[in-house]
Amino acid sequence: MWFEEAALLTEEVEEAEQGNIPIRFYNLNAGCYQGIHTCEGDMIVTINAMFDYAELLMEVVALSDGGPGYREAFITLHADRCKKIAKSFQDQIGYDRDAAVERCRKKQRYYRTGEAEAGGDVGEEALYLALKQRRENTVKGDGSE
Repeated sequence: MWFEEAALLTEEVEEAEQGNIPIRFYNLNAGCYQGIHTCEGDMIVTINAMFDYAELLMEVVALSDGGPGYREAFITLHADRCKKIAKSFQDQIGYDRDAAVERCRKKQRYYRTGEAEAGGDVGEEALYLALKQRRENTVKGDGSE
C-alpha cells in the first residue's frame, strides 16, 4: 500500500518538474551567498522525504526500550526540526502534502473498488473506464477500440 501511494505521488512530482526554483543561502565557510537551482518537483520530493524521515525518527523513539532520555530527546528535536523545515518549504511553494496523500488514497480506493466517491473527478473516471474497456477488448482478442 505504501508503495502505491509513493508511485502516485511520484506522478505528481514528475508533472511539477517544469520550472526552476532558485535557493539562496549564506555559506559561513566561504563568507558569501551561494545558490542552487532546483525544480518544484524536486522540492516536493524533498518535502515528502523530510516528513517521512521525521515519522521514522518518531517510530524509533516510540520503540525505544528506555524512558525519555537524552537520545530520545535528541531524536525528537531532530524530527521536529525536519517537520519545521518541510512545512516551511511546502508553505513557500504552495504544496500541501496531506492533500496530496489524501488524493492518492482516494485514487487507490477508486482503482481497488471501481466505485467513485461523491464529487469525484468525472474525467478521470471516464479515462479509467475507457482503459479498462480497451484492456478487456484486447484480452478477448477482438482488437476493437
